[in-house]
Amino acid sequence: YSVIDKNVDLSTGLYNWETIGMPGGAYQIAAQAGSDFASLVLGNAWDMQEAADVPLTSAQVANPTFNSGIFRYTTAGNDAYIWLRNANDKTIDTSKFTRLTFRMNSNIASPTNEGWYLNWWDSSETPHGLTGGLRAVQSGWQIYTIDLSNQAAWTGNVRRIHLKPFASGSANATIQIDWVSVTTGSTPANEGDL
Repeated sequence: YSVIDKNVDLSTGLYNWETIGMPGGAYQIAAQAGSDFASLVLGNAWDMQEAADVPLTSAQVANPTFNSGIFRYTTAGNDAYIWLRNANDKTIDTSKFTRLTFRMNSNIASPTNEGWYLNWWDSSETPHGLTGGLRAVQSGWQIYTIDLSNQAAWTGNVRRIHLKPFASGSANATIQIDWVSVTTGSTPANEGDL
């Protein structure tokens, strides 16, 4: 296939495609619209449909399973983190993709001054993390989001994302992750928005 155009303004509802210089014949055209990095750039959303969505976890992620689009595990300490799938040659352009959102279920709420955390590595493999510390985790299914454009270190191109969905001293928290998304500013409400 061939890419005809990128970053097309879809708000007009109409896009003209000039065929000058192309041989006559029938052509199939497919459009991909959306704002999710993994869907647009990697061609596969972080929807937890397969183990490849989370290729690496810490040793403190106990009994990890993928079932019906849910990644489930139990925390075995305060450093239970997951890496989100990415290709080495595909980086996240931070000038475009500015919002991280994920849907998660925890059987317990995080204690005071504990919660979820995010790290990322830029194209030179320099690690960065959220300013302002940990974000509170509530029990039950919740959607968590953060505007990364407010983070001074969210610049350039990001190579890897490392998410600690429950970074606390609490062991034996049962965590279920439905999906994770880094978008161009819109906040997904459900997996169908990825």
